[in-house]
Amino acid sequence: MQIKAVNIRIPLLALAGIAVSAQLYAVQAHTIDVDQLTVAVQSEGEGDSSSSSASHGHGHGAPPQPRETVGATDQSMLHAEEVHLRNIRQLTFGNFKDDPQIAAANYAEAYWAPDGRSLILQAAVNEFPCDQVFRLDLLTGALELISSGEGRVTCSYYTADMQHYIYSSTEFNNGPECPPTPDFSRGYVWPVYESYDIYLADINTGEVLENLTDNPGYDAEGTIDWNSGWLYYASKQHDDIDVYRYNMNTQERERLTDAYGYDGGPFINYDGTKIVYRRSMFKDQAEEDDYRALLADNLIRPGVLELWVMDSDGSNKRELTNDGAANFAPYLHPDNDTVVYCSNRHAPDGRNFDVYMLKLSQPEMEPVRITWDEEFDGFPMFSPDGKYLVWCANRNGSVTGETNVFIAEWVD
Repeated sequence: MQIKAVNIRIPLLALAGIAVSAQLYAVQAHTIDVDQLTVAVQSEGEGDSSSSSASHGHGHGAPPQPRETVGATDQSMLHAEEVHLRNIRQLTFGNFKDDPQIAAANYAEAYWAPDGRSLILQAAVNEFPCDQVFRLDLLTGALELISSGEGRVTCSYYTADMQHYIYSSTEFNNGPECPPTPDFSRGYVWPVYESYDIYLADINTGEVLENLTDNPGYDAEGTIDWNSGWLYYASKQHDDIDVYRYNMNTQERERLTDAYGYDGGPFINYDGTKIVYRRSMFKDQAEEDDYRALLADNLIRPGVLELWVMDSDGSNKRELTNDGAANFAPYLHPDNDTVVYCSNRHAPDGRNFDVYMLKLSQPEMEPVRITWDEEFDGFPMFSPDGKYLVWCANRNGSVTGETNVFIAEWVD
């Protein structure tokens, strides 16, 4: 499989990196040169990434021409209430092929590399009708397709050596076509495709090296502890979806949750000691019966999801939220106390999600709202040094419903 390079006009972000150990699943301490990033953030137009993609990646022929960026790329994209964010920058700008037959672009789940120089993300963009894996180079602005372009993918994540990545895909169990969309006559539901397995791939060639799960049920939502090589993920087994972990060095596999109901979206913190994840909570037997019936058809209803934390071995489980909202995509700051996540707690019956913050050390703390846009903000992730937040949002889109990637300095 060839890696395809595409180019998009993105303000340069000069991030300096770290030394990474030679081992695939172990990484040294994380540091980013803040001065370089700050200068780049304050100097829009300094340099042009449009010439960099010709030698970046392994695609054939000339990459498509970038379209002009849309809207502001400065502090005007922040709302007055967003006091924990500074020097916001928009990193993606929707579809860059002006083809009216192409749906609104959707970039999601942008996760940092260990050295802070790039992001790995999923996107349905241009000619790809369902999500594929891309790598976004923050030094050059080059955006590369690194998955095959076939099937549907989700939940990509770097390994510690940054030469490999993991992702979930339907391609190998379901073929090159996109899987069917869920039946929304049953309400707003998420598909949990049985054809999803988690794969390890070479990030430079796209070669799939190993099926890490090889389970007949749903396997996705994977993240990696860069210190130990444990892969944390959600898996449908025993007629339920639970959090599991798999050691990529020893092939040891463990089930970490067993209470009935959906447990998923596990994120391991940077030192490999804590997992934050989401759980479906049933207020009565009718809701549990609904979950059981939907799961039989490989669907779940994400109406109420509460956040929990546990130790990396599954011990010491503790509830973090109990507000009846849809809370998901939690991520721990390197301080091992601050958690950011996505929630509609300000309007639980609506679709407007924002980023919130809570503290593990303050269980009685009212969650703090971080983003205040009228449209979606979610999938937050702190940089390895904790100084930046990356997230995905509908703000400043060229068309309604377009989701792009944003970065800002984090202000305590």
